[in-house]
Amino acid sequence: MRAKGHAAIGSITGMVVGLAGSSFDPDGGPITVAPDPWLTELLGFRLTGFPLAILYVAAAMAIATLTASWPDLLEPAKKYGSNHRGFWHSWTMLAALVGVNLLIAQGFWSLGHNLRWLIVYPAIWGYISHLAVDLATPRRLPLLRRRR
Repeated sequence: MRAKGHAAIGSITGMVVGLAGSSFDPDGGPITVAPDPWLTELLGFRLTGFPLAILYVAAAMAIATLTASWPDLLEPAKKYGSNHRGFWHSWTMLAALVGVNLLIAQGFWSLGHNLRWLIVYPAIWGYISHLAVDLATPRRLPLLRRRR
């Protein structure tokens, strides 16, 4: 798939992650959006409800779109040829990203709700969307690096 296709898939992935993030209350209560103090300080005012949900979706879409392009930026086809899928396009990288996602979701790292849903999850899932699309192609993903 070309860069525009990966960007489109990343954008859709970001929209889904952003919608999910704007639907979960970090305290486990009813579905509301509660900003972390750093976000209020960054913006200079308290953003809640629907405007905050729009921010979640827009930020998640932008970040996932960017990270969906990273594998091809790290291993460009021009430099490595048509079979450019090395470590950054591998099952190993996919497993590492899923593992990091699970560790964050289980609370292994103490990250605020907004930091997780505005930045971390969209970045991870944008990258995973690139690998998932490449997995569906005839060349698939190598285990660790490209075959010679």
